Amino acid sequence: MKNTIDECETPRLKGGEKYCATSLENMIDYTTSRLGEKVSALSTEFEKESQMHKYRIVGLKVFQKKVVICHKTSYAYAVFYCHNANSVKAYAVSVVGNDGTKAKAAAICHTDTSSWNPKHMAFHLLNVKPGSVPVCHFLPEDHVVWVSN
Repeated sequence: MKNTIDECETPRLKGGEKYCATSLENMIDYTTSRLGEKVSALSTEFEKESQMHKYRIVGLKVFQKKVVICHKTSYAYAVFYCHNANSVKAYAVSVVGNDGTKAKAAAICHTDTSSWNPKHMAFHLLNVKPGSVPVCHFLPEDHVVWVSN
């Protein structure tokens, strides 16, 4: 819970703003104030419980407009850490696992990582430096990407 409080109180990195939503209504109000009234929500949803270690992509839709990303946090009640990001591309990805499990996944590519901490785990895992390449990842279940329509 301390991490959630720290995250919500710490200033956002250059190039964006953040908001900690404590209800679905707060999340929607913040999102529509940034993106306008016509928005869609993308999230990761599994057809059934699965450990999808290997999968193939069977569909892809790209959203290149402004997005708001809301991450579920660990707290005594629902708190979502939301931030708008100008240097991202959002994707709705349809995947099928080797076990046949189907999933709709939300993915994000951060196109400008030049202001990120050089010690960020993504740079270590990818063996790259800040600002050199986009950093992409799937979002876990219970996280939401809001895109303008």
